[in-house]
Amino acid sequence: MSNGTPQNTCYVVHSGARQQNSDWDPAENGGVVLDTPLDPDKPPDPFALLERTQTQKVRALSAAGQLQALEELQSSRWSDPYAASKALRSSFRKDKKVRVASEGRAEGVRAKYALGDRVTKEDLRTPAREVLDQESREWEEAQRERGRREEIRLGKRRRESDQVGWREEEKASTSAGSLSRREKTTSSSSRNFASRHPSDRPIKSLPTKKPSKAVQSLAKTLALNSAIKADPFRLEASTGKLKSLHTWQLPNPQSKPMIQMVSEISQSTIDIRAARASASFSSLVIQAALYNAQESEVRDRVRSVLEKDSAFAKRRRPYLSRQERLEQGLQMTRRLIELRDEQGWSHAEFTQATSLADEALPLHLHEVAFIPVIASQGSDEQQRIWLPQASAHAILGAYLQTELGHGSNVQQLETTATFDSAKDEFIINSPTVTSTKWWIGALGLLATHGAVQARLIINGKDLGPHLFLMQLRCLDTHQTLPGVTIGEIGPKIHGGYNTVDNGWASFDNVRVPRNQMLSRFAQVARDGSYKKPPHSKLSYGGMIFIRAQMIGGLASALAKAATISTRYLHIRRQSPIKPLLNPLPEQILYTSMSQQLQRGDTTLLAETHAVSSGLKSYVTAHVIEGIETVRRAMGGHGFLDAAGVGKIYAQNLPSATYEGDNFILNLQVARAALKTLASLRSNPSTQLSPSTAYLSSLRSRASRTALILDSSTWLSRPLQLHVISLRAALQVERLERLLASGKPFSQLSHECVSVSTAIVEAFLMSRTMAAVEDAGLLMRGVGPAERKVMDLLVDFYNLITIEAALSDLLEFEIIKPVPPTASAADVLSGPVQTLRDQIDLLALKLLPESIGLTDAFGFSDWDLGSELGKYDGRAYESLLEKAKLDLDMNVGNSTHRQKLYENEIRPILMRGKTTSSKL
Repeated sequence: MSNGTPQNTCYVVHSGARQQNSDWDPAENGGVVLDTPLDPDKPPDPFALLERTQTQKVRALSAAGQLQALEELQSSRWSDPYAASKALRSSFRKDKKVRVASEGRAEGVRAKYALGDRVTKEDLRTPAREVLDQESREWEEAQRERGRREEIRLGKRRRESDQVGWREEEKASTSAGSLSRREKTTSSSSRNFASRHPSDRPIKSLPTKKPSKAVQSLAKTLALNSAIKADPFRLEASTGKLKSLHTWQLPNPQSKPMIQMVSEISQSTIDIRAARASASFSSLVIQAALYNAQESEVRDRVRSVLEKDSAFAKRRRPYLSRQERLEQGLQMTRRLIELRDEQGWSHAEFTQATSLADEALPLHLHEVAFIPVIASQGSDEQQRIWLPQASAHAILGAYLQTELGHGSNVQQLETTATFDSAKDEFIINSPTVTSTKWWIGALGLLATHGAVQARLIINGKDLGPHLFLMQLRCLDTHQTLPGVTIGEIGPKIHGGYNTVDNGWASFDNVRVPRNQMLSRFAQVARDGSYKKPPHSKLSYGGMIFIRAQMIGGLASALAKAATISTRYLHIRRQSPIKPLLNPLPEQILYTSMSQQLQRGDTTLLAETHAVSSGLKSYVTAHVIEGIETVRRAMGGHGFLDAAGVGKIYAQNLPSATYEGDNFILNLQVARAALKTLASLRSNPSTQLSPSTAYLSSLRSRASRTALILDSSTWLSRPLQLHVISLRAALQVERLERLLASGKPFSQLSHECVSVSTAIVEAFLMSRTMAAVEDAGLLMRGVGPAERKVMDLLVDFYNLITIEAALSDLLEFEIIKPVPPTASAADVLSGPVQTLRDQIDLLALKLLPESIGLTDAFGFSDWDLGSELGKYDGRAYESLLEKAKLDLDMNVGNSTHRQKLYENEIRPILMRGKTTSSKL
């Protein structure tokens, strides 16, 4: 009712009916209008409300044909009411199944991405493209949806229509007379039918003309709400966007529930959704290019299990003591193994679970170090004996290489394995303090066995480091075996890796059988004769494998930090930083090497060692620096544990030193480069590998002339690669000249760092450019919009790499510098300034895409574990809610806080009160 006047009703209802929705206009829905619209500027005429007008009579008579058609349709379709009712009930049941399944899928998506339960106007934002076509498609979808609902309930309408009679008080004349009030009567059968199908929504006929804008807006909203409930990310993956989303108007301003929903949206949520809507591409398409479908499916399936399991809850982690952290790490390890058996996980799923646990676990070393070493270095017989036990976790292993006095320098390890031919055993011994095994993950508490690197000694001859399988603890009591001493090295800085029991071990003449030396490549016979391996460094294969695994994990860590920081910076109301996105490294080379080694071919060993050493040094250093950069960009809140970035930093900080000290690895990369350069000089036709292709820039003297560059030429991909490759080649050439001048290699460590960095950057640039070519790894299923943004990203990465190398480029005269006396115009058009201008332009183009790019990593809120990096942008609300919720865990319960006051704070105040009273 409004102003005491019935709306959308031209007759008096005596009983058995419900009032129609006030915002339904019959004229816009194919119905008959019997009331004359009221002029809102004039007061209602009471007589006009009671009497019928001539216009109404004409309209009623013109609608007689429609009424007759409805009656005939009702008679034809309801000749058998029982059959029609049965069909209608069947359709209701089918519709319910579809609706329940749709709601279940929507609930799963909301749980996966930590979405709210209610859909607001901000949830309707989608990528901006093909706006008009999308609006048209949405309108047609709304029409089909409304038609479907009408068809389902059409039986009820016809049943009730059969009971409605029209009484015309004046039917004699077609031009005069008045239409009497319509009288609707409902029989008992009609009431019974209505009780079986209690729907109170009005039935709307399909429109015969284009609806008004208000009705279009309402229908559009209903269709989009329905679509989002079924799949909240369907529209994001599509190509449409509502043009009026930023100035969205409610079709019915009196709809209080919707107004209440909109009022609950925070400014930060609006900001993050606006940033996400500005992306010109589908983040899901790029995500599919980064991860294959099977990998994404495995990750989603495993994550759905872990995030519901209390053993992997993240809330309490920051408040745990060192002992509690160790206990938690072991509890998570145990639970992962239980879930593997309960869920029937494959090896890939179990490996994904250890990664998604988002905590450094001692079991990780068993999976990535102990088992792979047996698989790659053990003989067929050794693999048959040990791998089933290790895979089933009947034994738990560690990889014992690093010593107290020796880390990356494997050749200088002091632990010995002396062969006793009389007893057919090896005697493992730690002859010095510095030979104590140190930093060994999973050794302090977990491991029962170990793969020990020790120097093989036969008849007094030192044959270098080899790998030996040793049992360290009793499988029944978990006590250390005779001659084995084990301890835990203590907590690490920043709380990093405090869930891992990094241990130490020393051996006092511990005997192991001869068949426990890993012997795929090197063997010791019963008589003590020795068969050396094809390559002296084959035992390093385990370390190379770990490095290959590390690089992928480090890329993911930086992606997490960048996602958190980028999201937060878009709601912080300050200028967002440039997204720090490094290309994912490849592990194909290691796989190829492993396959060749199985055949006894060591061709790729040196190449793989050089590439893994360079990538490990470069990626760890830049990931650590990148994580800290994005943390600082977040301001003061970035220092909070709740931000989540500090934890990522602490977890990855040790990566610069474990599995090869970066300074040592840089020397190894430089040595390998010098060997390749010498080979190229002796034989110019030497075939270069992908990691040494940069040296081809030395073959042409013309390529070494200074380049004159401007804004347009900086975007040439061949030129970008040539500039950075020539820089790497000249770095190696300069190192060669320094050695030729008589400088010892040991005094050139600083130059070796520069050489290693230049080589790796040339390698990464070439592989990144290859990945976005037509048949590249990142071009699987991408469209033009995704291709465009990935091209922008590659150009941006290449140019900031070149900018960081400017000192080298100018020193080697690869680019021509602008003279100090040059005019301002010459400076602005010079190569350095045009390079920086192009970087700024690319940054501006990428800024609207940054949220979409980080969304493409596919991290859920549970993965990130950050209050500031929430998908919905509610950073400040989440931060405050966490502080309130965690009060007792943070500073103790009320009893403890009162105790602190009584014992510590109150004495200070009382002393101060006493002192101030004497002043």
